[in-house]
Amino acid sequence: MFLENLHIIMELAAAFCLFFISFVSFKYRANGVYSTIVGIGTAIAGSMDVVHAVMSAGHYITYWTPFSWALSRATLLIMFLLVAFCHTKYACATWRLVLIMLSPILFMFAQPFLISDLSFVYTPIVISDWLTIYRPLDFMLLVGWIAMAYLLRSKSRVLFPPHTFYLFMAQGIMLHAVMAFLSSASLDPGFMIAHALKITEYYTLILLYIMYKYIGSVKLNSALTSADRDVFRERLVSMKSGNP
Repeated sequence: MFLENLHIIMELAAAFCLFFISFVSFKYRANGVYSTIVGIGTAIAGSMDVVHAVMSAGHYITYWTPFSWALSRATLLIMFLLVAFCHTKYACATWRLVLIMLSPILFMFAQPFLISDLSFVYTPIVISDWLTIYRPLDFMLLVGWIAMAYLLRSKSRVLFPPHTFYLFMAQGIMLHAVMAFLSSASLDPGFMIAHALKITEYYTLILLYIMYKYIGSVKLNSALTSADRDVFRERLVSMKSGNP
């Protein structure tokens, strides 16, 4: 019971982080030209985590398997994919962004009518005596995370403060590696470690963003103060020379 409640709390904490990132993206255009994409993507992903937490609390999680855990993460992957192509190769209208990033949950609802058997997604794959992929869906997400880290390397400084993007992606890669290779059952140690990594991934992003903006603001205020002193000194010299 304790682990079940802890899992719900962790999902809600992750959702709060995503909502905060979305707010910062929309309010302060934190991600430059990609702020709308990041804002929409993180808001949808946060909503998916809230739904996952509610489903877990109500013990409706069986129906959502294997989609509940992966919905928000798949949404973030789609968000990064849109960042890679929007505003460079394609012009992306807002309604299209919303529809595309809602595709994971739309597929979840349509799945019973499209595919009758999805057991392959969560059936362990034994590679050897010492290597098993316990969660193939997370292995797919792991591959996707690695691909996005490579694909978006040229835009990393536009998306987030310097070096933040790589730290964010590295934690995401570790998260899905732990889930894919170390978690064989719900609420086992690998499962809980992966959820903890998800929270630190989001909190690290928020913390580094705030620190970066704060340091930048301090430097800017310092520069303005110095410039103001120079202007005041020039005015003082002008007044003394009789040329105000």
